[in-house]
Amino acid sequence: MKCPGQDSRYWKPGAIFDVKCPKCGREVEFFKDDTTRKCHHCGHRFVNPNMDFGCAAYCQFAEQCLGTLPPELVARQENLLKDRVALEMKRYFKNDFKRIGHATRVARYAERIGKSEAGNLAVILAAAYLHDIGIHEAERKHNSPAAEFQEKEGPAIARDILIKLGAQEKLFDAVCDIIGHHHHPRPDDGIDFKVVYDSDRIANMEERLKEKPMDPDDLAKVIEKSFLTESGRKYAVEVLLTANKLLQGVRIECGDYRQCCDFIDEGTFIYIDPPYRPLTKTASFTAYSENAFGDLEQKALRDFIDVIHKKGAKVLISNSDPKNVDESEHFFDELYCKYNIERITAKRMINCNGKSRGNVSELLISN
Repeated sequence: MKCPGQDSRYWKPGAIFDVKCPKCGREVEFFKDDTTRKCHHCGHRFVNPNMDFGCAAYCQFAEQCLGTLPPELVARQENLLKDRVALEMKRYFKNDFKRIGHATRVARYAERIGKSEAGNLAVILAAAYLHDIGIHEAERKHNSPAAEFQEKEGPAIARDILIKLGAQEKLFDAVCDIIGHHHHPRPDDGIDFKVVYDSDRIANMEERLKEKPMDPDDLAKVIEKSFLTESGRKYAVEVLLTANKLLQGVRIECGDYRQCCDFIDEGTFIYIDPPYRPLTKTASFTAYSENAFGDLEQKALRDFIDVIHKKGAKVLISNSDPKNVDESEHFFDELYCKYNIERITAKRMINCNGKSRGNVSELLISN
């Protein structure tokens, strides 16, 4: 028996429709389950505009399914690739949150500078997320995180990650070339390398300034001679001079969240963004850490919040909303029954099921 949803005898009005060919403008008839159709007038083949091709944005078999991918899908592939590279980077570094944080900042800066410099964002962002991917191997093989060892070990690891994600050879060759000398500019480097170099430079300088702020005039001189792009230089002024000013007299601590209890009093505001509780068995974005943040850890976090609440601190926590997939799930409603729970709408674009991408509910919990 044929599924009624696929049997044209049961189709509703609108299941067969006409679309103008993007090349010649003539009408082309589509059935709702056609992935592509060929224009009989000019011969141009194009995809069904009413079908969700979200899976083609990351599936290595997309071209086998759809034929030659149209430019709009190629653009979506490269755009979504950066999110998947970011996730693979986190999985690779596991609980090395210092490296994860650094790579994420470099990518954030690279996206802004890359847009200003009209670079290839697919190459730039993949290289930004993976530029330090060789640091653990450098430490293991050479007992040093020195730049030369990172550059030696990084490209092979990055290549394996990008091949796994189905990236095109031209893209991963460009990314690996940048990673292989990202601390050492060459005279013939293109704009993509320069964007990643400048972004990494900003992130490194920002980290040093947190430890030891500089005189603003001295910092301005360093910025003037340290960057390869004009956009990078301008952004460095915006980020570093502002940060340097704000960090005067500030101390930054890195450690287990419970360590901050000693610094908290009634004048403290705390925002906590823990690893989100997975909505399904396959949706865990905490998997990059070897120390899983499961329900016991969520309950331990609630106990910590009880302690700082009694100290008079103002607290805000974000987390996933189980009711996205199961209305009867009351885990957080019961866990934080003494607190204020607000459900807000957030946009999520990574999912193999097109219907599951888009707006989802998330939780903001406060006292």
